[in-house]
Amino acid sequence: MLKFKIVKPSDHRLVIKLRGDLSGSRLADLRKKVADAVRLVPEGATVAFEASEVDHIDSMGISALIDFYDNSKPQKLTIEIQNPSEYIVKMLKLVKVDRLFKIID
Repeated sequence: MLKFKIVKPSDHRLVIKLRGDLSGSRLADLRKKVADAVRLVPEGATVAFEASEVDHIDSMGISALIDFYDNSKPQKLTIEIQNPSEYIVKMLKLVKVDRLFKIID
């Protein structure tokens, strides 16, 4: 089950701490809450998905990240995926979306 917490450590940085599986029915809630939070950060800010506790990602989870990327373009946000497991990086590379995000080990 996906759990998440949104933290705003500064005016130009938003962190979404993820835990569990990035898949399934909780993605709709994640999408809405992240979209609401992103409206509060200025153009050019950084949004970081802290993924060290993400166990699994499926096509729905990848789709949610791509949608977030697409929706963030008007604000020129930098999107980071922090501390992803090798499995998560492998999945992002497999579908060739790893280049959309700044991946930080």
